[in-house]
Amino acid sequence: MKKILLLIIVFSFCYTLFSQNQWNQIHPYPTLKNLHDVHFNSEEEGWITGNDLSGGSIMYTNDAGVTWETQTSGHDTPYSSLFFIDDNEGWAGGWKCIFHTNNKGNTWESQQLPDIRAYINDIFFLNQNIGWAVGERNTILKTTDGGESWTIEQYSFWSNIRFNGVSFRDTLNGFAVGGRSWDDYGVIMKTKDGGETWVDVSPEYCYGLTSITFIDTITGWICGYGGTAGQPAELLKTIDGGQTWIKQVTDNHTRFNDVHFVDQDNGMILDANNRVYLTSNGGLSWDSIIPPGGYDLVKLSFWDNNGCYAVGYNGKIVKSTNGGSSWENVGQSIGSNLTSIGFFNSYTGLATGNNILYQTENGGNSWTRDTILSKTDYYLLRVYGLTGYLVSSDFKMAKTLNGGESWDLLNIPYNTDYYQDLQFVNENTGYLCGDFGVLKKTIDGGITWEDKSLNSEYNLNSMSFINEELGWLFDISGRTLLKTEDGGDSWSVNLQGDLLNMYFLDEDIGFVKTVNPRGLLKTTDGGNSWENIIDFPSGDGFVYFINESVGWYIAGSKVYNTYNGGITWQDEKIFDYTRINDIFFLDDNQGWLAGNVGFVAICDFTVNIGEAIVSPSPISVFPNPVHEYVEVKLDDIQGIINEIKVFNLQGKQIMHFTNLSETGSFIFNVSSLQSGAYFIEVTTEQNEHVVKFIVQ
Repeated sequence: MKKILLLIIVFSFCYTLFSQNQWNQIHPYPTLKNLHDVHFNSEEEGWITGNDLSGGSIMYTNDAGVTWETQTSGHDTPYSSLFFIDDNEGWAGGWKCIFHTNNKGNTWESQQLPDIRAYINDIFFLNQNIGWAVGERNTILKTTDGGESWTIEQYSFWSNIRFNGVSFRDTLNGFAVGGRSWDDYGVIMKTKDGGETWVDVSPEYCYGLTSITFIDTITGWICGYGGTAGQPAELLKTIDGGQTWIKQVTDNHTRFNDVHFVDQDNGMILDANNRVYLTSNGGLSWDSIIPPGGYDLVKLSFWDNNGCYAVGYNGKIVKSTNGGSSWENVGQSIGSNLTSIGFFNSYTGLATGNNILYQTENGGNSWTRDTILSKTDYYLLRVYGLTGYLVSSDFKMAKTLNGGESWDLLNIPYNTDYYQDLQFVNENTGYLCGDFGVLKKTIDGGITWEDKSLNSEYNLNSMSFINEELGWLFDISGRTLLKTEDGGDSWSVNLQGDLLNMYFLDEDIGFVKTVNPRGLLKTTDGGNSWENIIDFPSGDGFVYFINESVGWYIAGSKVYNTYNGGITWQDEKIFDYTRINDIFFLDDNQGWLAGNVGFVAICDFTVNIGEAIVSPSPISVFPNPVHEYVEVKLDDIQGIINEIKVFNLQGKQIMHFTNLSETGSFIFNVSSLQSGAYFIEVTTEQNEHVVKFIVQ
């Protein structure tokens, strides 16, 4: 079997929505969705639930998070809870729904619920038959047949009580914990008859509660959040089966999201401020650990006494194998908001974020902090072929001429503020601009700099130089576009108004984004005249063109594309829970996006199985894009298909059909796959062929 290589090749550049501009998120993996619950049977096998603006999903891994598959295609409800009773059987709850699986999530079936309008925030089963579910609007449900039917123990549409956790010590004794939405006071409800009746046993002055755990029939803990006046987060303990709950002293934390104890002494709490608290003395004292990244962690799952996963917002997944003493990221190697990105080739690239420099050697799928230049804080990156420049906060410029293999460190002129933009038009001539009209020019590759500053009322946040003489500056304070034709010695006002930003493709073609009205101005004569070519629905955004016809408009989390020079635009992609800050193209075909929470996406990349695709393939797939069933068809209708493999963009095999002996064509279901690009390797009697297809 051929070795799977992650190579970057590009299909023909066709001006169609399908083939022209396919952006696929590659980091963080597998998702940017807010994750709400997690369950792992072992270090390798587990599930996570996540939601975005388009709905929810349940994702499954059996290789410790190296790869994930989405298991609930067709169910777009937001999911908020997850519970597995063993290695195969589990339940997932969400908005007015509970789904059930008995085959590791290969299939999830919707269970019949009573008529409630509430999120199911937690699920707990004692065995395969007896379980409870709790949620908003005072919701407590019970099943005695594994969820085939659920009965209402408590529910009121007008209630302000929301339950966040439920736990039972046996078939009779259990607790539901939560809070009141109007005053954030905590609620602890107790039952002694399996949920038939519930009694409020809430302590006085208790704030909203989020999680409950028991280690035996008498010892348990509840955690929650503090009051609006800065009161410490709640931590309650019982040693009498819940007859009484004693508040434990905590520091001034805002919120505890989850609590878990493995025995009488050793426990863990997730804090909303991205901290994990550990105790080895039953909660008398706590030590704090800061996992990598910077996002709220909301749920824990232990697979044994030492190993656990935690999940949180923006696709955050971390893992510990030593009881929480140390943590590692799973699928997310950047904990910063990325502000600039650049690549020397299809594999090797750099990105900056929060004054941290990151590097990748696999096209952006994973990132590490740079070790060569790590002693200073770099915040601005520009790459031109194998030449790259980095600007630091201590007024240094790092320069490479060999794709980052070695760097020279140069001084740049001191400025009272950060430089906002850097551009080189060739290996010798470059410019730096910033606030207070600061403009610096070098003609010796950055060794020396000449002051070309303008009026201090200008705040210069971007520039576009076409050659050594011709260039434009943008003044964000005065919403003014300035032009020079003598290398920055003199400047004239080219355009003024409610302008937002500018981009020039060459000496003739340029674009200016306007705020009011929300439009895009275009010039084809170097700024002598401007025409408003389109009114955009969004006022905040920037454009980027790779040639006269093909370009992109980035507005927050949205990517629009044009194939006719900006006359018309299409809404290509929406990446929820991030803001896209930069776009970079290595050539006309290979591009990257970078944004908040470590977001990286690639454009029109292909996985090559052992060799490049250099000629038209004798196979085709239909329909393409596909929602459910896809047909692989041979041009030679008498040919035999022996084997089919499906790979994702990381080169990971995710489907495999063997011993087919199918004549002419083969049909299979891809509805379980996440939306995005995939590749099919088809083995016939004569050869192997690769074809790309899109799942919508």
